[in-house]
Amino acid sequence: MGREPPRRWQFHARDGHLQAPRKHVEQLTDPDGTVTDIKLGQFVDNARRRAAKLTEDRRAELEALGMRW
Repeated sequence: MGREPPRRWQFHARDGHLQAPRKHVEQLTDPDGTVTDIKLGQFVDNARRRAAKLTEDRRAELEALGMRW
């Protein structure tokens, strides 16, 4: 508790779910001000399609965020 979630899950922290539209692009800002675009919608869609190939750790991390398979 009190720990900041990994930046890659800022969408979940902000919206409370991982139901990002397929074309959703999340912008992550580094402490130095550099902005990185992450194709989150594409990642989530691909993760769902390839669920059987994910490592147990990755699957558990996504399930902890409420991933809908």
